[in-house]
Parts: sequence; C-alpha cells; structure tokens
Amino acid sequence: MRYYELGDVLNGNERKQLKIPLNAIMIYRDTKAIKTEVFREPKKGEWFLSGAIPTTYRAPNDLSHKYHIAQLVKIKKKITYSHTF
Repeated sequence: MRYYELGDVLNGNERKQLKIPLNAIMIYRDTKAIKTEVFREPKKGEWFLSGAIPTTYRAPNDLSHKYHIAQLVKIKKKITYSHTF
C-alpha cells in the first residue's frame, strides 16, 4: 500500500475522526492518505490526488475534472534495527 503526503492542513473534524489532539503539532508524520478505487470529480471537502509527485489536497469546491479520490489514514511507524556481522 502506498501512502501519500498531505498538501493541505487537516481541519478540526478530520483531527477528531483520526483521534489527533487539537493541540498536536507534529501530525503530518502520522497522517497520510491512500488512493481509493474511485476516479471522479471531487466534491467540496473531499481529498484527492494530484500533481507530478502525487500529493493529496482537499477540494475547495466541487471540481469539474476527474481525480483519484483519497482517504486519510493515521499510520504508526515501526523502527527496526538490523545487525549484520
């Protein structure tokens, strides 16, 4: 599964849905987006993928061009160490 960076700031409702405290500062390390199977014109407020380096953006209004619709996800990073001897 590929994760995409956010090109816009999360609003209060999105933070609440993802259980991110409103006073959290480093939210973008743990919040990404995934591409859904939906390819259509985004409605106002929906997240979509766009750009040469795909990034997710929130539609400012109903758009007239088709894009891949994205879904916000909260990820957890797991750090593992490997030792070679």
